[in-house]
Amino acid sequence: MTKLTKEFVEHVTASTKQRLEFTDEGCKGLRLRVTSTGKVWGFLARGKGQATTVRLTLGRYPAMSLAQARARASAESAKLEGGQDIRAEAIAAKREGMTFGDLVERYLAHVERTKASWKNDKGYLQRPLNKWRDRVASSLTRSDFAELLSDIAATAPVSANRTQSVLRTMLGYAVDRDLIKENVLAGAKKFSGKKERAKDRVLCDAELKVLWWALDDPLSPTSRSIELALRTILLTCARPGEVAGMKVEELELDTPAPQWTIPKERVKNRRAHIVPLSPLAVETIKEALADKRRGIDGESPYVFASKWASTDGIARHSLSQATRRICSDADHIEKGLKPFTPHDLRRTGATLCRKKVGEEPGVSRDTVRALLNHVDGSITGVYDLYDMLAEKREAVERLADRIKMIVA
Repeated sequence: MTKLTKEFVEHVTASTKQRLEFTDEGCKGLRLRVTSTGKVWGFLARGKGQATTVRLTLGRYPAMSLAQARARASAESAKLEGGQDIRAEAIAAKREGMTFGDLVERYLAHVERTKASWKNDKGYLQRPLNKWRDRVASSLTRSDFAELLSDIAATAPVSANRTQSVLRTMLGYAVDRDLIKENVLAGAKKFSGKKERAKDRVLCDAELKVLWWALDDPLSPTSRSIELALRTILLTCARPGEVAGMKVEELELDTPAPQWTIPKERVKNRRAHIVPLSPLAVETIKEALADKRRGIDGESPYVFASKWASTDGIARHSLSQATRRICSDADHIEKGLKPFTPHDLRRTGATLCRKKVGEEPGVSRDTVRALLNHVDGSITGVYDLYDMLAEKREAVERLADRIKMIVA
């Protein structure tokens, strides 16, 4: 328990993914929750003779000062002691006044704990958030969403579909928690009017050669860390988001069998994944680590650090922006390079592993599945927990050899 003061509340901070909570000695039930995204006042107490504890959100700091938070907590405590159902009152008031911005903040705090790809949700919610941040969430109609999604679909139909899916999930979350009465997007057809096709883009050998040398072009406008990250996706067949978030502590490079262990918190299926590293992958990663510009101060826990903040890795969308720049270069177009995405590099690497080259056969489909960290949904997969590490190492080394043959 802490005696909260104006100075303490003003200066207390929390690092990324850290969640601090302080109980106020000076006011019964008042709490201060601190995260990297801000500070929120809360109330937690139990009335006389009541079995359940009541938790309320009072407001955000600095919009609500310490004095105002104490006054509000004291008032709620008095109501609780008087036998009032303050939780029902709060739910009704929240439903009437919760803004779309507040709803997005609550939803993202929830999925950050439960969903490995929560940053994708955050990205798709940015445009709706810019439009409706201060609007009461319950006032938004299906027509409002249809207008926004149709505007997005005019230039990016796939993005419109993904945005609609995230919005529908968020509204369902809000209905389950009694924050709004109705999910107006439940059962709605895609407003883009287009069905997404299964992705099957694989770079051919000629395109791969153009890309490989483009990633070494000293005149490239793309930062070196992003170029090396794209190359690492191809060499490891890892997901772009996993490579973007690669940390130094996850690597074992100077061993006879170098590898990268991705912790379960960063993996889509929530299972730790060991990725063997070929000599070419180790060389690529070590070049990134040796970059004196890694992070704004030259040091970072991330291999591919953001140039804006050493405490963060490169953003997932920065990889997509880089591939678009590479594909729009006139010289690259003339040489036959067609548009692709970072995820297409993962598919290309997996395809090269499977491909027969001359008399050398490709690796097995089961090996590629293990390298991609795809879940075996069969009953056998539940019992067979062999990690296929040796087979995966053979696959990445064969992949590196084939890439060197193509780009030489």
